Amino acid sequence: MSYNVFIDAKNVKFCCGPCCSVDPEPEPLNIGSEPYHCYKPHSGGRYKHFNWPLSNDGSVSVINLRVCHGCFSRYNDDDFDTDDRIRDGCIVMQKLKDFISE
Repeated sequence: MSYNVFIDAKNVKFCCGPCCSVDPEPEPLNIGSEPYHCYKPHSGGRYKHFNWPLSNDGSVSVINLRVCHGCFSRYNDDDFDTDDRIRDGCIVMQKLKDFISE
């Protein structure tokens, strides 16, 4: 039986990826005429959707998220195998447990 977890991260102020940081995102820097946000997307917007698999053929789906550069790179790195992605999914689920939709 698969177990699918959905998380709306629109109110999350820290990185939604598998890193250990739960510190609020710093204020944006003023570079040129546009503010530059520390987390991605650097425009200050939010990604529509990231998805991590779980070991039971389920998944952790996070919408409206912002992530640090390290988590963004890790998520998009094709060198990670399924076990790495499952481990990341479990970390994300634990990190964002207060935002899980029932």
